[in-house]
Amino acid sequence: MPTPPTDALALERAYARAMRVLVAVTSAFVLLTGTLALPSCSDDPSGATADAGAGSDGDGTPEAGPLVDAAPDAPAAAVEYRGGTRLRPIVTSGGGAKLFSRFHDTLLGVDCAYETLLDGARHCAPTSPLPGSVYFTDAACTQKVVGWIATCSPTTPDKYAQYMNSTLGCTAPEILELGAASTPATTYEKQGGTCMPYAGSALTYRSVARTVPPSELVTGTVAREPRGKQLFATYIDGTDGSRQPFGIEDGAPHAGPCDATNAGDGALRCTPTKLAFIELLYSDTTCTTDAAYQPGYSSDQCALAPVAILESVPNTCASFYTPKYYEPGPKVTGTIYQGSPGSCSPLAGQSAGSTFFSKGAAIPDTSFAALKHVQSTGTPLAIDSLAVDTGEKVRASSFWDPVHAFACTSSKATDGKTRCASRQADAQSFADAACTQPLATVPRVGAGCAAAVPPSYVSIDEPAANDCGPSTLHLWHVGAKVSPAQVYQQGSGCSASSPNAGVDYYATTGEVPAAELVELTEVTE
Repeated sequence: MPTPPTDALALERAYARAMRVLVAVTSAFVLLTGTLALPSCSDDPSGATADAGAGSDGDGTPEAGPLVDAAPDAPAAAVEYRGGTRLRPIVTSGGGAKLFSRFHDTLLGVDCAYETLLDGARHCAPTSPLPGSVYFTDAACTQKVVGWIATCSPTTPDKYAQYMNSTLGCTAPEILELGAASTPATTYEKQGGTCMPYAGSALTYRSVARTVPPSELVTGTVAREPRGKQLFATYIDGTDGSRQPFGIEDGAPHAGPCDATNAGDGALRCTPTKLAFIELLYSDTTCTTDAAYQPGYSSDQCALAPVAILESVPNTCASFYTPKYYEPGPKVTGTIYQGSPGSCSPLAGQSAGSTFFSKGAAIPDTSFAALKHVQSTGTPLAIDSLAVDTGEKVRASSFWDPVHAFACTSSKATDGKTRCASRQADAQSFADAACTQPLATVPRVGAGCAAAVPPSYVSIDEPAANDCGPSTLHLWHVGAKVSPAQVYQQGSGCSASSPNAGVDYYATTGEVPAAELVELTEVTE
């Protein structure tokens, strides 16, 4: 059983763990579209997350599900986009297929993504491939500067940055316009509600010229188009006449944004994204009555009551958890407890803005609309779309590589180019003492469970130096089952260990050459 959280930071980690469980539930293949996501060089948690666009869940969770159909070429939801008088679409294309990626704001000269800002409306807010983090030049943490680790500062200076004061709970990001380079003698960072001197890696800084009013950015409103009996394809229509694909909404009985996950009944369904989570927290002194936790740092989530409560139930026939959903009960306003019936104590800390709910009746999986994947017939790349059970397409999810039989997204390949690849199950073990020959591992299942099927590929992510850019994705073909006398794992080095009795091992037969993967490019239309 997971360890219950003991303070506010642990609560946030607990939420992250819940989302990782959800990723595991939905990890048949990754269907994120868009550009390479370049990680920040700072671990300061002051950035804000943009609203998800086509092919991406609002929380970053990949979709999944069995590929059940192939369909003739037809318009798909996520190619329903248009530019406006100010916003121009950037599309990712390759192999005869293309997908909407994001907008470019021609007035500001930067790419942008829709976010809910301080005025409560959605605006296309400036984004950066290598965003800086907000620090302060005074001990009260009131005078902002933006910093990057010196070894990976962007070669072209950013014009804008985002800052969200997470200590305020349910809030939204500020958009900061940056000024000249700055060299403060001392900088500070916020850790929780505490302002303290920054003691990390050397940084380069830019001053903050002003906070950009939301009124200076393009405003967007959500438009809904019916798909099937209870779903809607959603789009964001900008005040400049632009349109972008946005997501999926359920009309009834659990109205609100939803996304494709493998439900507990094994079907691919559109399950709610506005959730509270069962996380070993309780509303009573005996630690027997669940208090479902809704995190308080997401501006698009915490102001709204959850549509459902998610509990991740151990699956005896698989290595991941099965999702189970409940109706939200009344809000819990009293003390929250942690522990077990024999050792139950009040929760030591609570995140600002976080709320808790009692657990209501179980929700049947069949109340969530069924979805399926359909692929167009293009080569060497096609489009994989989500559709309702009648075949009516809801949105384009990703590219589809028919040669390798996987959904794929923009990835840095081993030749340094951006190619359409799919991150698979990560290789955890190796066959050799140099940790160069990966092994695929498949958990063994219990009696009465269907035999686990080995993957066709395993992947290895090679981080960029100093985490200053995208990692390089390596894909390996999976071969026959093997019974190694010992295996090796990477850590501080490559060390031997005994094979895990709970898994079967499969050899790999060679790395997929980068040239086999379709190269992708971005074009502003």
